[in-house]
Amino acid sequence: MSGVVVPLGGAGARAKNSKPASIKPLMDLVQADMELVNRLILSKCGSDVELIPEVARHLIDSGRSRLPPMLTLASASMCGYTGSHHVTLAASVEFMHTATLLHDDVVDEATGGAENWPPACCGATRPAFWSATSCSARHSA
Repeated sequence: MSGVVVPLGGAGARAKNSKPASIKPLMDLVQADMELVNRLILSKCGSDVELIPEVARHLIDSGRSRLPPMLTLASASMCGYTGSHHVTLAASVEFMHTATLLHDDVVDEATGGAENWPPACCGATRPAFWSATSCSARHSA
């Protein structure tokens, strides 16, 4: 069993000459499983609705840390889980997390985050958006 300790606290909480907190150890720990999560996300997002595969591709290529699915995978590892359902669970967590972000940024017409989404999302009508998010939720079940 392996674990990752990420020290919390502001710059004043660090000892002199210590490195700032980083999620890189966590990313390294779950890298192989995150590749499986990415493949699963892409496989579940094939659709004639152009927005759905575009959002899926953006999810993977956006450069976000994707902490929720990584924590899901790390938790499974920490608990000694050896099956494959943790990958499905992590993909589901990412679908739901993304749906909440899209809701905040697109449906509520927020100005602070819309630039982080593909143009098709930002111009989506509410019915098109709800179709996309309900499809994502259906696939994550």
